[in-house]
Amino acid sequence: MDILKDTFTRERIKDIVESLGYEFVGVEFVVESGRTIMRVYIDSIGGILISDCEKVSKKIDALLNEHDEKIPQNFYLEVSSPGMERPLFEIKDYIRFKGKKVKVKLKTPLEGRKNFKAFIEDVEGDKVFFRTPEGEVFSVPVSSVFKCNIIPEELEQFGHKEKQTRDDRKRRKK
Repeated sequence: MDILKDTFTRERIKDIVESLGYEFVGVEFVVESGRTIMRVYIDSIGGILISDCEKVSKKIDALLNEHDEKIPQNFYLEVSSPGMERPLFEIKDYIRFKGKKVKVKLKTPLEGRKNFKAFIEDVEGDKVFFRTPEGEVFSVPVSSVFKCNIIPEELEQFGHKEKQTRDDRKRRKK
């Protein structure tokens, strides 16, 4: 199930977020504790409040109700701040956060590694060059990245994770 492959739906979600004055960070489908979740990340210079999530959630929910025939099953719609462990989705994200330390999960192993921590060294075309703490540099096509998140320096020092505020809404097929 991936209605996000429908470019129209993804672009309409992006348009809604941006028309409300927020930055569209990205959207993903995940399954957690047996629940399918469509997670939409938004941001703004002043940060994101629960009321911001609610406003965006209502507009996206209305869009999804208009296009219910494209939605193959029930899922939760979740609108959230990207938090300090911001996910990276597109090549522009890797360019923006060049030099930052990230946690990467690949779709398939590269040199025997599927999960690793590294710095974003450079970006060329559709490839990201990662430098491991040991100094090894290797390139990965963005399409091979399953998940990539910023590792906040201040959180890494203290070994704990930030909790994010989220707005859950149940989507039901009619």
